[in-house]
Amino acid sequence: MLAKILLLAAAVTVVVAQIGLGKIEEFEGPFEPIPYSFGYSIKDEHGEQHRSEKSDGAGVVTGSYGFVDENGIHRMVYYIADEKGFRAKIVTNEPGTASQNPAGVLMESVQ
Repeated sequence: MLAKILLLAAAVTVVVAQIGLGKIEEFEGPFEPIPYSFGYSIKDEHGEQHRSEKSDGAGVVTGSYGFVDENGIHRMVYYIADEKGFRAKIVTNEPGTASQNPAGVLMESVQ
């Protein structure tokens, strides 16, 4: 049985090598940022969640994501990534949270 498995694996390896699936093309850089935007929102019996993001094509990306559950608990995260790095702001009313600024992330508790 083991011999059959090894023979099959060897045959698959030969076929893959012959059709070139193992080739990886290298791209010449640098790459220019391309403007884009996307988003979605989902609402069901458990609450609502969303995500959106956009890039200006000049290296600045902004976005947000978050949820509101069936009890009204919410967390929203707003972020920006640019030449200064990644920065986020979290706004929530989750029990047990307090406003703070750990590791450069601004967290606002609104409970």
